[in-house]
Formats: sequence, C-alpha cells, structure tokens
Amino acid sequence: MSDTYQDKRIRLVQLIATLANIEKPLLDLGQVFDLAMKGEVHLYVRLPPDKVAYVDELLPIVIHRRSSMYFMDMGDFTRYSPLSHQIHPEVTHVAIDPDQAGELKTKRLTSDMAFASGLSLHPESMLAQEGWWVPCQFGASLVICPAPPESEAEKKRQRVRRNVLETTPEDVYVDERITALLECPHASIDDDPYYLRNRAPGVYVLYRAAANFYEPLNKAKNHEETTRIKSDIKLSLGRKVPKLYTETNAAQAVKLINPRSRRGSGLSPELKKTFKPFDVDRLTKPDFKLTYMQGSFVTDALALILYTTDWWRNECAKHEAAKAENKDVVAKRPPLKHLVEKLEELGFYGKDELKAVARIVMWPNHRG
Repeated sequence: MSDTYQDKRIRLVQLIATLANIEKPLLDLGQVFDLAMKGEVHLYVRLPPDKVAYVDELLPIVIHRRSSMYFMDMGDFTRYSPLSHQIHPEVTHVAIDPDQAGELKTKRLTSDMAFASGLSLHPESMLAQEGWWVPCQFGASLVICPAPPESEAEKKRQRVRRNVLETTPEDVYVDERITALLECPHASIDDDPYYLRNRAPGVYVLYRAAANFYEPLNKAKNHEETTRIKSDIKLSLGRKVPKLYTETNAAQAVKLINPRSRRGSGLSPELKKTFKPFDVDRLTKPDFKLTYMQGSFVTDALALILYTTDWWRNECAKHEAAKAENKDVVAKRPPLKHLVEKLEELGFYGKDELKAVARIVMWPNHRG
C-alpha cells in the first residue's frame, strides 16, 4: 500500500468532543496544539466524501510546509492529471503538520493541498470494523483533488484542480490514547501501546504493573525481598481494580508477570496432569514477537494475554455483528467456554489461573 507500511494501528477520537467529555481536563485545546507544534501529538483531519488523495511524485515530503520553499511552489490551482496508480482512495485522513497546528491555535483555521502522510483503515476487515486505522506514508506528498468518477477509476484522469482542504479545530481527530494525557498528570501516550486503558482496563492495570515492577522483581537479591515486592504488586492491583484483583486473582497475576517465575515448578500431582508449556510456536513467530513482545518487561504469559485480549475483542465483534443480523442471538457475548478453551490452547492451566486470566481479559465487559 505504501513504501513504509507498518502495522502501528491507532484508534481515533474527535479532539473537541473528547475535551468536552472530560470534567476537568488537564490540558486545554491550546495546550494540545502546543504539543502538536512540537511533534509530540499528531492531529488528523478526515477527507470529505468528494475528495481523494493522490501521490504527487514530483512533490517531496515536507513536514514544515509553511517554512519551506515547496509550499509556494505548488501554485494555488495548478492543473494536474494523476494516473490511476497515483490515486489512493484508501487514505481516509491526512496528518496536519506542526505549522498548521500553530495556525489552528492562533487563527482557528488552516488550509493546505499537500500533506506528508495519512491514515487508512486497517487492511484486516475485522480490525477495520472495530475502528482501527494504520499510518501510511508514501515516497512523496499526498495531494487533495476531487474524487474520480467510478467509471474512470482505471483510466487516466481528466485534468483536475488541486483542492484546498480547510480545517477548523472541530474537524481535528487525535489518537485515542491522548485521553490519558488529558486525565492523568503523569500519563504518557507510550504507557498504553495496545489501547488497553479503555478497551480492556483489567489487562491495562496488569500491563502497567508489569512495566513498573519488572526492575525491582528482576533485581531482588533474596526470597524475602521478592516476597515483599510481590505483596506490593498485589496491593497495587487491588487498589486500582478491587473487584477484579481479589487475593486469588492478584496472586495469579503476579505469577504471570514475574520475570523470575518458573513455569510449571512446584505443581501438585493433580495440576501436573493439565500442565503444558506455553505455545512455543506462537511465541517465536516474528509477527507475534513484533506485535506483543515490545518491552523487556513483557513475559511470555503477558504477551499471550495481550494476544488473547485482541482475539476475544474480535470474537465479541463477530458476535455483535451476528446478533444484529439474527434476532435469535440473545447472549450479550460469545460463550465463556470459548475464551477458556483458547487460554488452554495457549498453555494456561489450572482452575485458579484460567479463571483469573479469563476475568482479567473480559473485565469489565465484552465491548472492544
């Protein structure tokens, strides 16, 4: 699709609406634009239905167009005839550059014809239906022009005018994770690379505990120190989600994120009958490692929990689609046994572990 395509999927929310839904946001609109001017936050605008982006092979990618000689070189309404292979209808949003963010802050209006990058719906249909987008960047700038008539899609275009895309603050979309910056004084957009905070808060709390306690656990010098740290983790989990992280569930959670945990050690004869190693084939796949094992603190168990979270949300999305088409489907979510079977297939075992992981993945409901 593009020269540098990567599956760094994101979810979008409207900036103005998100700010309005937070009772006391820590940042106001102008401060968000300040972050965008520094390149710390990315802003996007949706293309109107009658517009499309094409790649102008003669126009280099320039991030700060306002301060570049290329900005004036385009000509306000230069006629151009993009060929069909240059047109990219899959691009649904374009990225606003830092200079435009400054104009949105000071003038509440910015306009341009060329953009350095954009977004398209995820190439996997189920993920696209769930509202995932992926960044896309090409070897040259994206330029806006009228959408071609469907009958001419595979033909050389008629000469068209490049179109100016005007943007106001109300038109701006941002990465959903920015919500954390607006609500928590110590939050970072990098704290939630899997969008767990809203999709799967039980898993998010576990993920953050793994990140925060990895070093202390890994460097503990003796059994007493390890025991103390494990106790601290259980207390932390219990404070954040008390109804989920009960004593039993918290104990299982600590075992699963502990980098020194020896899988299968000290099992009772009964549990030895159900124990099997984690799914090594899955854990060693390059795509799996690239997607779910980012960070030294991610244990095999946590990586598989992250994978199962995505799998379960996809199953729930399929169930809701089937429910919408068939009124005989009355259950709110797929059968729990499907989730348990998936966990057993991946190598989770034992009543306490299976129950704890299933509840963590599902918490607080099945919606993605």
